[in-house]
Parts: sequence; C-alpha cells; structure tokens
Amino acid sequence: MWKVVIVMLLLGVASTSVPLSENASGGNSVVILLDRTSDGSLSLRVNGQTVELTAVLDLFADLLQDHGSKCPVFVLAHERTSIGDLTTIRGFANKAGFTQVRFFYFGDDRRMMAEIAMNKPAVPYTETPQE
Repeated sequence: MWKVVIVMLLLGVASTSVPLSENASGGNSVVILLDRTSDGSLSLRVNGQTVELTAVLDLFADLLQDHGSKCPVFVLAHERTSIGDLTTIRGFANKAGFTQVRFFYFGDDRRMMAEIAMNKPAVPYTETPQE
C-alpha cells in the first residue's frame, strides 16, 4: 500500500479535501511531497492535494486535531529542494505537534529514496566535527 501512496503522489492524484493516506500497516498517515517549480518556487502537495505554503500550519493543526500527534508524517523531498525547505516543513510539523515525522530524498528517476535523519537534536556549528 505504501508504494501505491507514493505513486499516487508522484502522479499528482488530487482530491477535493486532504484525506489521510493508508500506510502499509493499515493505519493512516500524512504524505507531503516537496518539489521546486520551473520558476523556482516551492511546490507542496499533501496527500495528493496542492497546498499553499501559507496554509500548511492550519492544515497540520486540522490533521493533528483529527488524528493525533502520533499520526505518521512522511516528507518526500525532490533533489531540487533544499535543506532549508525541509527545515521549514519540520518547523511546521513540530509547531503543530506531530511527533512521528520522517524525511526522504529522491531524484528525477524516482526509483529510490534515501531517508534523511532530521529527528536528532541540533549540535553546535564546528568545522571539525567529532563522533
């Protein structure tokens, strides 16, 4: 079922509202697809529906109220997006109160995704990182 959700999002299947996607374990989840348009602006789709960036926090608040903080949120980011774009979405998800947010990165071929670990605490900046 997870593959179906990704294919639906990548093909741009839209709906009149923003329903939750059914995940592989039969539960519900929120899937966010981030991309950049040809003019460079951020394109955002939530469960297949295009959403303006200015409406994301309100949408997250509604989804959180309806489905709770433990509802899984999957952020799929195209290689044209930046870490700053991911940080913005992470900030919205955290502010809304979601606790199960995972981030994935994919390229133009859309065959594979790599998970980006953004759920760890920030560390002080240094040009000589240590383990």
